[in-house]
Amino acid sequence: MARTSKLSITNQNCIRILSFDPGMNNTGWAISNYNIVTKVFDVLKYGTIKASKMAEKQKELTNRHGKQIVAINILKQEITKLVIDSVPDYVASEDSFYNPKTPNAYRSLLLCLFSIDNILFNMYYYKEECNLNETASKLHKISPKTIKMVMSGTGNSFKVDMLEALKKQYSEKAITFSQYPNVPFEDFQNTLTEHSIDAVSCGFSFAKSIYPQLIV
Repeated sequence: MARTSKLSITNQNCIRILSFDPGMNNTGWAISNYNIVTKVFDVLKYGTIKASKMAEKQKELTNRHGKQIVAINILKQEITKLVIDSVPDYVASEDSFYNPKTPNAYRSLLLCLFSIDNILFNMYYYKEECNLNETASKLHKISPKTIKMVMSGTGNSFKVDMLEALKKQYSEKAITFSQYPNVPFEDFQNTLTEHSIDAVSCGFSFAKSIYPQLIV
């Protein structure tokens, strides 16, 4: 698992996971290490990409090509940077889900997921930007219900429940944040958005529910 990225792994018992909460307006992301021996999930970095808002600042391009195509291009650029920076072993994302009340949101989810898939495909098969690990060439999509179940024990959790579930996992030291060692969760809670919380939850769910199936 040798790396040349800024976020290098020094413990060979760890795997690197890049995880996402997809969306065109807000894409949550998290870069984490999962120790396969201690079972501790350590979050290294996290954030939220606001592609649509960033596109609004590029008025000339949006006037010429439309806001959506500009936002997709920005999203792909930002995700590419994350992949290069983290050099992940695995990439995971919350899967799309259809709500008949918000059909446009479903379309945005599909566009975001396709963009991530396309980036990983090109990076691995065409060696674009960096030499991606083969295991990271596939995007692992995890249903929202599975993520909620792994984090909170129930598949019907709401946003506030996910925050409380993350607090609980942190208090039990199943999840740690390397930027805030031994710091009360409340002291850095405001640095997390609902989207980065979902991205962390997605990565944790991958480590606990998907990764064990891949190494059987």
